[in-house]
Amino acid sequence: MWGFKAVGRSVFAFAIITVSNIGLAATITVDGEGMASATADRASFSINVSTIDKSVSRAESEATTAVNVILKVIENLPHDEDKLSSSSVNIRPEYRWDRAQERQVFIGYRIDRVVSFELTDLSDLGVAIQQLAQTEVATMPSPVLRSSARAEAEDEALAKAVSAAKRRAEAIAKAAGQQIVGLESIQSTQFSPQRTPVALMRAESAMDTGAASYQPSSLSFSARVVAVFTVEPI
Repeated sequence: MWGFKAVGRSVFAFAIITVSNIGLAATITVDGEGMASATADRASFSINVSTIDKSVSRAESEATTAVNVILKVIENLPHDEDKLSSSSVNIRPEYRWDRAQERQVFIGYRIDRVVSFELTDLSDLGVAIQQLAQTEVATMPSPVLRSSARAEAEDEALAKAVSAAKRRAEAIAKAAGQQIVGLESIQSTQFSPQRTPVALMRAESAMDTGAASYQPSSLSFSARVVAVFTVEPI
């Protein structure tokens, strides 16, 4: 069962309102925005592993060890296997500036690797964050919340945007002594899903595990359309 709901009203950021008369067809151009929400039920992680050593093989070996520890943690978490990736690798020499000698001094080879995956059950979010954060050579930006009901929420936002544009066109036409008789064109000009980091979720103490638990939040999706309606006198 999808966990999404439509926001109860439409929001207009701004409007493009024109009335024109081209030949025999008068038109009104308006824009409209719609919003919908979906309950977050998964989270995307991106864990960065960075090591440095004057020996590239030792730096690479340390990075590989850290990645294997992370993969072992992920193996015991509910995740989407198709979205698990650990192939990103970057190797570069690193230097520091020696003021006394006025030259760059070689520090070592920096190995950067990225492990990314999608957690499919937010009830394990606190445990995932706690266990993944224990890897000493890894840094982990806040996971990004996502929803499996995104497509439904996007469709709802678009439908509300179209309805909002039509209502605005009808109000303008009525004020001008006109009535809507047809739709000449409509275009979706903007779609903005909200990227929500876990930091925006409400954390609670979980005394039994020592890890934080998280209350799933709603993700907002907005859509904007521009529509051209044909009108005629009432």
